[in-house]
Amino acid sequence: MSSFSFIIFLPHLLWLSRIPFLLSFFPFCQSNLFLSVLHFSFSILHSSLLHSRSPPFVCHSPNPYFDTLSFLGTTPMTIANRPFIQLSIIPFVIILFFTAGSCHDEGGPCTICPPPIKDPSDYVWSLDTLAYPGSFQTTMVDIWGSAPNDIYAVGHNELSRGTMWHFDGNVWTSVKIAAIEGGPVVGSYDFTAIYGFSQNDVWAVGVRFYQNQTPLPKYTDSSLIIHFDGNNWTEHKVTGGGLLTEVFGVSPDDVWVGGGYGTYFHFNGNTWTKVSMSDSLHCRSISGFSSNDVYSLLWKSDLVGQDSIYLAHWNGNAWSIQDSFKMTGVIADKFGRQRIFALEGELYSAGRGVFKKTNTGWENIFSPSGTFSMDVFGVSLNSLFVVGTYGGASYFNGQAWMGYSTLHFPSIHYQKCWTNGVEAFIVGYDDGGSKSYVMHGK
Repeated sequence: MSSFSFIIFLPHLLWLSRIPFLLSFFPFCQSNLFLSVLHFSFSILHSSLLHSRSPPFVCHSPNPYFDTLSFLGTTPMTIANRPFIQLSIIPFVIILFFTAGSCHDEGGPCTICPPPIKDPSDYVWSLDTLAYPGSFQTTMVDIWGSAPNDIYAVGHNELSRGTMWHFDGNVWTSVKIAAIEGGPVVGSYDFTAIYGFSQNDVWAVGVRFYQNQTPLPKYTDSSLIIHFDGNNWTEHKVTGGGLLTEVFGVSPDDVWVGGGYGTYFHFNGNTWTKVSMSDSLHCRSISGFSSNDVYSLLWKSDLVGQDSIYLAHWNGNAWSIQDSFKMTGVIADKFGRQRIFALEGELYSAGRGVFKKTNTGWENIFSPSGTFSMDVFGVSLNSLFVVGTYGGASYFNGQAWMGYSTLHFPSIHYQKCWTNGVEAFIVGYDDGGSKSYVMHGK
């Protein structure tokens, strides 16, 4: 069969038999809507070519998702000089654009969409140990990833090495951050939090320690912010701030960090600006929904040891206190004192239980026994994880809260978790903080 005849009959062959080699190139071609428009487009092309002296064309697909049409012959024919063909190809291009993002047709598999969220009860868990050689404390307190093969854990090490670890899908390795290892940070430091938007846009924050020898040795701290661009970690220097305990971003050009003594900085994509907050308040957590709808959890200590917890809200212009309660040890907490998490229009908090914000206040939705909840995290309202001290680990599957008995190690205190809905990572450390552990479920 000549090339010209093949082009003439191609739409009919597609419609009747769905040519296997084409379908292997274009998985989304299994859509009947795609085939209908393809059939229509090629029929018009067929009609136009029958009345043209120009040679037929073939489709070259070095990359099947970004196809180019090239024409054979000594005098190339272009789409531009064939108006009728130009119009006929429009439905083909439009359907390629829209069906490329479709996931299912008549029960067919999802080929280019994210995998469906996995039921947390189906996870099989493994354990990895993090311990920097020659040190007696490797205490990881936060974890974040762009994908299951790009996970970071950060925390404390008394050598100022082994404060950050990276998982590439196979092994964990210590990231060289200290200047003595060739990294960007000079002196003693710790990390407390990490957050990112992609493998090329990651933020880590913490504290740098200074020693003043005059008149007596005195240690002071200052804010530490570093950023990873996919190749290198670099420090973003800020002034007038102390220990940082949290980092969160709505977008790459809308990032918040918070810490002790009212330390709050905002990044607009170019520069960091210090934002006003009472120096008697200390940040524990930040999360939000948009640029003008961000929440922060803070605490304040009084002279008699009865700390107070505050919920602050950013409206795009300023922070304001929205709610608070005093930790008396007798009256139940009004909301979680440790962590807040915003997801799909719902605001959660964790501490002595898990709470959800309502129109009238807070609802205690889960009270695990024998543990203090340190973190709540998930990718869907029907797939949430809660982790805490003394091996506390539970999940919500859309119907009920369930505990992970396989993860219940009383000597391990879980701090944070991360999931993409298909795999999950939980980081924690032992009673003395000498080693850290990462539980990996998939």
